Amino acid sequence: MASVTIGHDVAVERPVESLPAWWRRGHSFAFMAVAAAEVGLTWGVARLAESSYNLAPGFENVATAGIFGFLFAQCFLLGLWAALGGLATVPRWLAVGAVSTIGALAVTCELIAPHWQEFLNQGPIMAVLAGLTMAGFAVVLLPLRRLAGWRVDFDAAYHPSTGHRRGQLGLMDFAAMFCAVALPLTLGRAMIELMGEDAAEFGIMVPIFVALVLASAGPAAYAVLARRGAWITLPLCLIWLLAVCLFQSILAASFPDLDLFDGRTRVWGVNWTVFAFHLGVAATVALPLGVLRWFGLELIAVK
Repeated sequence: MASVTIGHDVAVERPVESLPAWWRRGHSFAFMAVAAAEVGLTWGVARLAESSYNLAPGFENVATAGIFGFLFAQCFLLGLWAALGGLATVPRWLAVGAVSTIGALAVTCELIAPHWQEFLNQGPIMAVLAGLTMAGFAVVLLPLRRLAGWRVDFDAAYHPSTGHRRGQLGLMDFAAMFCAVALPLTLGRAMIELMGEDAAEFGIMVPIFVALVLASAGPAAYAVLARRGAWITLPLCLIWLLAVCLFQSILAASFPDLDLFDGRTRVWGVNWTVFAFHLGVAATVALPLGVLRWFGLELIAVK
């Protein structure tokens, strides 16, 4: 049985089995449409990055930083759904893996087209890299599924109470975490087999970008999906985003090796490339989640 709140103070019990199947729910088709649009947009951004667009001197790095933020934020969205989304575990992870692979192959097709032989060589590498990044985000977010009881779904009725208090971990929770950690490790090993010694550079850069993206993507997703208090969470998210940009800009100025995009232009102490990166991340996360919020997507706390 699942508890469903009607209005503000009336709760009724509704069995999960009586809920309509996914193909009878409008938000299911909205979710698939947004996923398809995100894949198409990823291909379009890759095409923009590959084309010879003309920018004023000094803005090439800003555009590159924004594009990197967009691409890594797409992996965050997939990791968010893999860790906290609806559906059963196996279908959810298979769907996320399929979308991740299709998006990576779309980018590869645009970057190296029309050389199909090169596509056969680089396609698997890009797919493994996208899966590795997505799995990294999922591993970081997965503990929130049990510790905080968080779910990202359209209807709380599909998530009946687990019967356990929040913050309590059982044997199966540890087993699930071990399996989740094993996935990026396996993909990392596959990356080494495909790329050889060159994979070491990605092994260093991916965790760095995952940490940077989480700093802006996590608050943006929470601000959009929170059930209440949007009037305060959204302004706080913007303030946090500016604080993160300022902090990273100060670090990049003090330690040049941390200046990932070679940004020299600053406004009020904020590096433009750093701001473009985090703005690209926050916008990429907030816009599709905002669209799905109109169809009922929200952050649900399951006891």
